Amino acid sequence: MAENSDIVSTFSEFILSFQENSDRIIPIWQAYPKLQRNMQHLLELDTDATEELWARYFLKIFREGVEAKTCCRKDYAQGHLSAYLQTTCYSVALQLGHKHSRVDIFRRVYTYQDYFQKANVLASNPGELLKKFNFAVPSKIKAYAQALLERAVIEQIRRENRHTSGLRFVGWGLLRNTRRRELQAALIGRINQNRVEQHVLIWQCFKEIYVPKTNSGSRHLAPPNNEEFQQIVRCYNQRRLELSEPGETVDESQIAQILEVCTCAVRDWRTVSFSYPDTNRDILGSSTDYGWETIIQDSSDYRANEPLAKLEQQEAWQEINHILAKAFSQLSVDKQNLIRLSRAGLGLTQTEIALVLNLKQYQISRQYKRCQRSLLQYFTQGCSESLNINLSNEVIEQLDVPLQEWLQKHCQEFSTSILESIVPSINSGDRRLLQFYYCQNWSAEQIGRELGIKTSSVKNKLTNLKNMFLNHFTINLATKLEIESKSLAAIADKIAAFVENWLHTIACPLS
Repeated sequence: MAENSDIVSTFSEFILSFQENSDRIIPIWQAYPKLQRNMQHLLELDTDATEELWARYFLKIFREGVEAKTCCRKDYAQGHLSAYLQTTCYSVALQLGHKHSRVDIFRRVYTYQDYFQKANVLASNPGELLKKFNFAVPSKIKAYAQALLERAVIEQIRRENRHTSGLRFVGWGLLRNTRRRELQAALIGRINQNRVEQHVLIWQCFKEIYVPKTNSGSRHLAPPNNEEFQQIVRCYNQRRLELSEPGETVDESQIAQILEVCTCAVRDWRTVSFSYPDTNRDILGSSTDYGWETIIQDSSDYRANEPLAKLEQQEAWQEINHILAKAFSQLSVDKQNLIRLSRAGLGLTQTEIALVLNLKQYQISRQYKRCQRSLLQYFTQGCSESLNINLSNEVIEQLDVPLQEWLQKHCQEFSTSILESIVPSINSGDRRLLQFYYCQNWSAEQIGRELGIKTSSVKNKLTNLKNMFLNHFTINLATKLEIESKSLAAIADKIAAFVENWLHTIACPLS
């Protein structure tokens, strides 16, 4: 439970402006005295209620205008709800700002403040934003609102930039029309920094050797033939010694995979994928693209300080988790693996998943939608049987939020459990080494002085430990997905980045 002072702030403060500090966007808050005093008075009536229970309480008042026994007018309830959603608007702004920063036109036109303002306008009318929220469903108001706000803001951006969402690029033509600086910018943050040089050099060899076989324009070009691929291989293997880290020689299949990574990186850099509702749908009230039906139930009488309401909500969440686990287990192994790859925390695109599973990108898109429909079918059936919900017309969209959160958590646990299984085999000395490097951010020189060993020995130990985690993860991931380890070569950089991030997370508890 949050401290009372935190709850007062949550329901009475608004973001006034933003301050940029290095790579962080820091909100500047302003408190509203009337809302502060009202919230302090309400807390005297109930000191145990959580933020979620207070949010539901205010939404109930706002909808029904209850005033007599609540000591809270409808206009105050609206103010408290709007304040409560400020952090949600901020989160939406950060997510969309980061997502769209890859595209030059969006980076120039929209700032984080612009995204926040668009979300805040919608959140200033919580009655409209949350008009379909159902009290009987165990989902959280803040998570429910974030999904709606993100969808609505993206829809506004899409409408303002229709010309950009229609762009399509073809691989070989895209690579031919890419400049070195653009490719470098697209690769940075997508693959390991020490691999960017290698990818750029391979792309340079491609541009020097590949000659288009058509006069119909550079957007529709045939792939390089076998002789050209062999020439690109020879070109790179001869020139790789120019790199700061030359690495091993490569073959034709590796060249093809790296050029595919370059294509995906540039395409993502130039375009934004608008994956939310169609333009002819109601922004705030639409269902998802998977045909998810919703349910409407009468809202039962609700009070913020009702202990039974708290207990029932906890029990409902436990039941939801059980239903979701059972629903996921009913999917076929292929469908489970597709969802796991999509949500495992590796940051894979559909094109990269297609390379791993040896499928076409459009097949991945279609199969993923079918997976979602199958999961929805099992989920709704489980809700009907276990929670005694009569499926009719308006709650599955609300349950979409906990469903997506559960999938994300389940799939990331699937990935991290592979790495966690190797932790018990690490000796105390290696654990200490990892803690110094990843938790305390010590350099190899500092670690060497502390442990009384050579800097070169520290670097070798760290390299060996990282390779051990990397090889263990790659082999076991392939085993669990029932594919060959070489199929993961196309996403080797994403796997390396995932393992590196995991080591930063797990290093402190290792001691």
